[in-house]
Amino acid sequence: MKSVHDVMDDISKGAFRIAENQETHVIDQERLSEAEKERYLQKLSFIREFKSLYGPSFAAYCNMDNKPEYNDLFRKYGFTRVLADRIVRRWLQSGMQDASLVDPRFFHPAGSKQYSYSKKTGRRPVATQGVIITDDVRKAFDYGVQQYCSQRLITKREAYMKTIRHFFVEEKDGEVRLLPADRRPTERQFLNYLNKMVSKEEEAKIKTSNIEYRNNERLLLGSPRDEAMRPGYILEADALEVDINIVSTIDTTRNVSRPILYLMIDMYSHAIVAFHVGFDNNSILGLSSLMLNLFEDRQAILDRKGVSYDISAWPSPFIPNEIRCDRGSDFASDQFERMCQDLNIIRTLETGAMGSMKGLIEQSFRLFHQGIKPQLEDKGIIQKRYDSNHKLEACLTIEDMFKLMVEFIRFHNTFYTKGFRLSKEMITEGVGKRPIDIWNYGISHFGPPEPVTPFNQLNCMFSLMLDATASITREGISFRRLLYVNRADEDLLTKMKMARLNANRRNSNGERINSMDIRFDPRSINAIYYLKDGRLQVMELLSSKCGNLHDLTWDEYEEYARKEKSMDKEGYELNIVNRMKRMDAVASVAAGATRTTYADPGNIRISRKAEKALENFNDRIENRLPSLLDASTPEEMPTTPEITIATEENTRAEEVRTDANCSLFSPECPPELADF
Repeated sequence: MKSVHDVMDDISKGAFRIAENQETHVIDQERLSEAEKERYLQKLSFIREFKSLYGPSFAAYCNMDNKPEYNDLFRKYGFTRVLADRIVRRWLQSGMQDASLVDPRFFHPAGSKQYSYSKKTGRRPVATQGVIITDDVRKAFDYGVQQYCSQRLITKREAYMKTIRHFFVEEKDGEVRLLPADRRPTERQFLNYLNKMVSKEEEAKIKTSNIEYRNNERLLLGSPRDEAMRPGYILEADALEVDINIVSTIDTTRNVSRPILYLMIDMYSHAIVAFHVGFDNNSILGLSSLMLNLFEDRQAILDRKGVSYDISAWPSPFIPNEIRCDRGSDFASDQFERMCQDLNIIRTLETGAMGSMKGLIEQSFRLFHQGIKPQLEDKGIIQKRYDSNHKLEACLTIEDMFKLMVEFIRFHNTFYTKGFRLSKEMITEGVGKRPIDIWNYGISHFGPPEPVTPFNQLNCMFSLMLDATASITREGISFRRLLYVNRADEDLLTKMKMARLNANRRNSNGERINSMDIRFDPRSINAIYYLKDGRLQVMELLSSKCGNLHDLTWDEYEEYARKEKSMDKEGYELNIVNRMKRMDAVASVAAGATRTTYADPGNIRISRKAEKALENFNDRIENRLPSLLDASTPEEMPTTPEITIATEENTRAEEVRTDANCSLFSPECPPELADF
């Protein structure tokens, strides 16, 4: 503690200096936010108690003695010793102004105190680089921040490179060059500015999306079983391109790329209940095959494929209450919606970018790949490596993939899951943590889902067919240029007979009389289906009237139809050329057929008979025999003598042909030819 005389002496020596008066501020508490006002009043109350303890000279505060009352004071307000000393120091240095207790940025319209730097801030660099952060540099940095926030894939380094390329270049000797390192900001300076301007939350939303950010940051307070009341109540469905290349079953030397795997998983027990492996991606055909697998008898499926497995771990066919799926073109299609409506199934489309809403099936896809990759590494497994030879090493067929999936169902549904939480009743009854055990427990306590029986199986199959409209004609029921008929349906045959009379006519509902609603299986063109009096009726293909096509899928038929349409288009062009040639030929003949007088309409019978005799004489076989005999007789054999056929009629016809002065069409015809 110095006396006043010592202080005056130090001022005269230059050790101390008298600072200029600081700007005086007035506090308007109404302009403060609630948080700022609360902090200000807390500090003000602390300063008032501090003033009552050590004022007015505050000499006791400046000595080195232990001050327990001061320690109790700042602890009372929840301050640390460092924070309390800073508040006191600023208050004393300001001339005991209450405004020192408010954040200085409150008094600046820009929101922060403006500093004037004379040298570059930050740690001392090894080499001379970087610039002082001025307003111009901040404007350049704002451009870089805007570039970083405007695109999802741009990195911070690329945003920095765009900034210096745009603002920190100069033209020298007709060439644009980058400024030296001491005249352009460093990447660290830009990153510091970027991190201050863009928060981690804003960056996550910019680089992903608001939906994905909320999904990744949401509370995990539930589980898939929360809404699943019983087994088979809610199913998850999805499709995946398997990371393996396979070969054709017809020719195993030909690669057919990756198979498509469809799965359905029960949310209550986590058991796989249906699957389909094929080549239809984002297709209603593959999705309907998955539904068929859910409704069909398990043993019949294995028998048809010639596979022998224990099906006890594969739940029996049933109709679920709800199916949850993503927004793929197959699951979001109108056809799948109509299928679900026919079967009274609720279709729930999950929100985009929310794959975690069906996490069970995503996890199952991961487990499937995890189980096959080590053993099939050199059998066509796709590896994201430059030296991956999966296309050359492929050797599995679609039949092998079916066997792998059947085995995966057995493995998955009988796998003990340690993390599965059992209820008190399950533990009491000794239920294992295997999906099939939990499925069987749920069946015994809550009852099974709606089963697929012989009584409703036809309805299930009909619901999975695609709906369309066909035309009624006299030749048959026309659908996509193919003809079908049901010979046992007398009413349909009657409509076919009346098709011509009912052309372009409509009934009281405005519908065409010569049309009917049908459904078809996209896997075969052999038949189409319709309902009559609540019963399923089948119309068979009239193969003989459709080019003998049969046993084709509709995709294969459409390919044939496209080729035929292309041929018809080419044939139309050929016919145009052919007609033009014919027109030219007819014109040439017409031009050569001239007349000097009109033809005589009399004696047509005599003239026709003479012309007929002359034509037959010219077409006689003896004119063709010499050339045919020469072609069939060896050279060393003697030639066949000329064959002559002498008849009275031929002799007379020859006389007619050689007599140039005689005309059958003149009145002076000789008497001997009058009856010819």
